[in-house]
Amino acid sequence: MDLSWSEIDLAGKIWTLPAARAKNGRQHAIPLTEQAVDCLRWLCPALENALSGVVFQPVGFSQLKAKLDAALNPAVSAGFKLHDLRRTAASGMAGLGVQPHVIEAVLNHRSGQIRGVAATYNRYS
Repeated sequence: MDLSWSEIDLAGKIWTLPAARAKNGRQHAIPLTEQAVDCLRWLCPALENALSGVVFQPVGFSQLKAKLDAALNPAVSAGFKLHDLRRTAASGMAGLGVQPHVIEAVLNHRSGQIRGVAATYNRYS
């Protein structure tokens, strides 16, 4: 997945993934850590004048996966998919006690939506 400067709000520390590129077809706001913002500022020192274009574009997931597989022990990489990282993150958050609806929101799953009576009163999303 590529990242464009137009999707980044450094002041608000948010990366807004457009609906057209999101897995579920919905725009997704991704909070950025201070470290991520620092890295982005380092990539483009004159951000005020250059907030256009692509920040980075990966070579391609299949090429990156092949390099990762070559670096890993074959027993570890056998059957490993990049999507497994989402499962690992979700499992880790659950292990830390993160509420299921929060995990679903982090993964940008639609099932994390508030429905029914709660949706009638909670209009935040």
